[in-house]
Amino acid sequence: MENNFSQNQFPSFGDAQQSQGPSVPPPPSSENQVGVRTMESDAESIRQTGGEQPQSQIMNAGEGAFQQNQPSTPFSFQPPFQAPDASSPEQVPTPTSSPEQTPTEGGHSVTLKTILIIAGIIVVAVAVGFGVFYLVQSLNSTPEITTPTATATLPVATETPEAVEQPATTSITEIQLPPPVQPLVHASLLVNVPKSERLTLAATDLSGIKGVIASTSQKEKLVAGTIKDIAFLDSASSSIESLVIINAFLPSVATSLSSLIDRDITTWLYGDKSGGNKLGFIVPLKSGVTKEQVNGVFATLEAAPQDILNMFLPVVKLPTATTFKEGLISGIMVRYLAISTKDQQVFEYVPVSIGDKGYVIITSSYNQMVDILKRLGAKTLTASTPTPEVVPVITGTSTATTSTSSATSSQ
Repeated sequence: MENNFSQNQFPSFGDAQQSQGPSVPPPPSSENQVGVRTMESDAESIRQTGGEQPQSQIMNAGEGAFQQNQPSTPFSFQPPFQAPDASSPEQVPTPTSSPEQTPTEGGHSVTLKTILIIAGIIVVAVAVGFGVFYLVQSLNSTPEITTPTATATLPVATETPEAVEQPATTSITEIQLPPPVQPLVHASLLVNVPKSERLTLAATDLSGIKGVIASTSQKEKLVAGTIKDIAFLDSASSSIESLVIINAFLPSVATSLSSLIDRDITTWLYGDKSGGNKLGFIVPLKSGVTKEQVNGVFATLEAAPQDILNMFLPVVKLPTATTFKEGLISGIMVRYLAISTKDQQVFEYVPVSIGDKGYVIITSSYNQMVDILKRLGAKTLTASTPTPEVVPVITGTSTATTSTSSATSSQ
């Protein structure tokens, strides 16, 4: 009976877990009698037998008896207490075959789930790590791929400017641009003069230039035969060029003279015996310009002499007869037109050679022209191909004196 109970009648751990549900399974039939061993019965049996093998109790397995033995708390199996006995192998517990191993199986199930979760986390971590490693390797390898490409394109970039520069160099060589114009540095031809003045121009038209000259002339009446050198500057203190002055005073011939004259003009006021201070210019000519070229330009002025009135500081009028005449002064043939003989107001011009360079001298009185020609040691501007007939005229002293006297008396 005892063996049958332990093997067949005692509920397993799994059945015990099922019994903890909301309904208790029905008790065994009341007709069956079973032997039940409990811890209390075993203890009592040991006390009664004096340490012998405990005996099971025969109980009626009725409903009341079964419910009496049910624990008030949820079912938990407790093994019977047995005294240790070396001679009785039946008293040694066998945990491997006992139903107590069933809870351990549940513990193994929980442990396996934990292991699987940990393994899954490890797999995900390895995958993420591999992805990060691959990304870092890809980023690090990018410059290695780009570097050969940049190196390969360098020769192309180097060759392109060479192909562009070659036509540009050839084009510049063919055009042959003129050198840049240097700032004008004024150098007056009048030396050893007692007076000089630098005048700043607010405007470069006739009224602006002539107004500044008239103002300085009114401040000081020069002694007869005295020259005051004048230099014109703009608002930036740069010297005014010849063409600007000629265009203001003689606009009818400025365009024609622009291709014949150089940049640096010499201007002065002359103290005349009568008529007050007089204005005069020395305009430099370019190399190779001949007397015939200059006279051809001034022939236009002689035909329409209205512009010559700008050379006089006081207001004057043209005479009835506007025919130009010529006369010798110091051996040089001078062209002139008398405006007023009383005030010695005479417009005169002459192309001359001073040193190795050609000039055009323009004055507003006879005495002024005589003084300037002597001061500068001027000579007649010869043609590009001199003729033998010119030599006796230049060297003939008596003839030159006679001509000068004749010219003086005529003016």
